[in-house]
Amino acid sequence: IHPDDAICSIGTSGVLLICEPVGESEGYGHKIHLMNHAVPDVNYLMGVTLSAGYSLSWFKREFYPEDDFTTLMKDAEASQIGAHGLIFTPYLVGERTPHGDASIRGSFIGITGNHTRGDFGRAVVEGITYSLYDSLVYLRSIGRNVTKIVSTGGGAK
Repeated sequence: IHPDDAICSIGTSGVLLICEPVGESEGYGHKIHLMNHAVPDVNYLMGVTLSAGYSLSWFKREFYPEDDFTTLMKDAEASQIGAHGLIFTPYLVGERTPHGDASIRGSFIGITGNHTRGDFGRAVVEGITYSLYDSLVYLRSIGRNVTKIVSTGGGAK
């Protein structure tokens, strides 16, 4: 991995990782994690969305109990970008980046009687994506020039 490369791994949680030499990092508070890398003299910064895949699994279980993920994703894809104004915040078990708040909770915002199950599904997928984007925005705000993201994990499918 190169200095401007990141890895995005989406499973139950979602993470965005970048590497940097030891000594470049300062304290980031609760907004992002700083960890020792397996490579000597290298750290990695990790932005975390606690409920990435978990949000989608929860939604499938509650809204699509008799269907498979293919049906859920097909319905979500049929909804327009922006899910007709429906927004989902994927904070089902608190959140890390950039909020660092264990008590923050998820929500659907902007619900109307016209929203379909597909709109809700699209809002969940978009909410997860925007939550991961928060990590990218934060990394860029502290001077990390991420230009390439490699995706892995179940969410890369």
